[in-house]
Amino acid sequence: ENGGHPAKQKETVGHFLTRWLDTYAATNTTLRTQQGYRGNIMRYIAPVIGKTELQKLTGRQIQGMYADMMGRGLSARTVLHAHRVLSQALSHGVKWGLLTRNVADATTPPRPQREELEMWDVENIHCFLEAVGEHRFRDFYHLAILTGMRRSELAGLQWENVDLVVGRLSVV
Repeated sequence: ENGGHPAKQKETVGHFLTRWLDTYAATNTTLRTQQGYRGNIMRYIAPVIGKTELQKLTGRQIQGMYADMMGRGLSARTVLHAHRVLSQALSHGVKWGLLTRNVADATTPPRPQREELEMWDVENIHCFLEAVGEHRFRDFYHLAILTGMRRSELAGLQWENVDLVVGRLSVV
């Protein structure tokens, strides 16, 4: 009577996720984020639980999907990304009154292991800088190596954030 229990529906997880992508994600996320969401849904989620009725989805089915993904050799980070997409979508299902709870909250995705990044030694850095020679991005590569800035930080750098007199630049 007070709307606390959603009416029974036969909508599948796959259909719901497509609708979520076309409504919520399309209006609240960037195109790149939408593509990532869609990729996770189409590659990992929909083939396993897409035909399950949304209101009958269980944490055990989701946890089984994670185990299946790990069994296929996918990384824990990939499983975690799929979990985050599914959990976010199901939380909107709760907000929209389609579900009483987010069953993804009852699951535990694997923890990604921190990877130690390999760093170039001085010899490799000199070899690389010699190899780029007169390449049009030579200065870009030099700046990246000398500052450790990320590609997006380098690409977003503006002259107003560079002080050649003091020899300082600001990442804004």
